[in-house]
Amino acid sequence: MGETTGPITGTARYRTANLHDVDALVQLINSAYRPTAAAAGWTHEAALVDGPRIVSSQLVDTLHAPNSVLLVVDVDEQIAGCIEVRKDGNVAYIGTLAVSPSVQDRGLGKALLNEAEQFACRRWQIGKAVMVVLSARSELIDFYLRRGYTRTGERTSYPFDAGVGTPRDHTLTIETLTKDIARN
Repeated sequence: MGETTGPITGTARYRTANLHDVDALVQLINSAYRPTAAAAGWTHEAALVDGPRIVSSQLVDTLHAPNSVLLVVDVDEQIAGCIEVRKDGNVAYIGTLAVSPSVQDRGLGKALLNEAEQFACRRWQIGKAVMVVLSARSELIDFYLRRGYTRTGERTSYPFDAGVGTPRDHTLTIETLTKDIARN
């Protein structure tokens, strides 16, 4: 995972993203998911998928979607990370977890994930979280397993039509993970 740079120092504040955040969030999400393939780090997927992870219109759609919230963490009044929480029936779908590469390895990813789970419980009284992860990202799956998620055994084809990039290997799959968040 590389050298840990230590916990975040300064003030971290959670809030809901708004339209004024779109440009900064698109830049943050793409830099976290798809920096150059040669960039160091275990958190990105640039070696597996080409193209942007998100474009402005997709983010605006997320912000306007019913039962969907993009949570942001500001550190010293700068956007440092985000995570999407979307209600679908009695399930909270969690995705788009992104932390600025300049502050990774400081616990913000764990904190954002925890905040998203608590948000789903508070806002919607939901007891189950679901997320999908690239199956080839074993280190990322391990991160979620350490946070209480379990593998469902469900794998599906990469969502070519979702506008989230093009896999370098067309056999790439995504895997579904779940967690009982009512016990948190």
